[in-house]
Amino acid sequence: LEVGGMLQVDVLFRPERAEDYDRDLVVIYGDGIEVAVALSGRAENIDVEFSQSEVPMNGTFIALSTQSSIVIHNRSDVPVDFSWRAFPTIEEEIGQKLKLQVQL
Repeated sequence: LEVGGMLQVDVLFRPERAEDYDRDLVVIYGDGIEVAVALSGRAENIDVEFSQSEVPMNGTFIALSTQSSIVIHNRSDVPVDFSWRAFPTIEEEIGQKLKLQVQL
């Protein structure tokens, strides 16, 4: 960075839970010089609904498949990213992945 220059840093906020967050962002530059910048944010639940709470799957046979559909309604004014998880929390999912790695 040139003397007197500026640099824009984009910070992505992707909370796992609806709660308040306060953390420091530490920027290290030059010969190990550290500067801390206080960051704060709030994650809130929004109005997103599923068309059904369970997705029943009909029986099938080896080498065949079955499918079912579910509709996700985003009734908010905020775009929503989502993913399907095998466990109810990210902590449980990470724990299970670690157990599998140990078994290998």
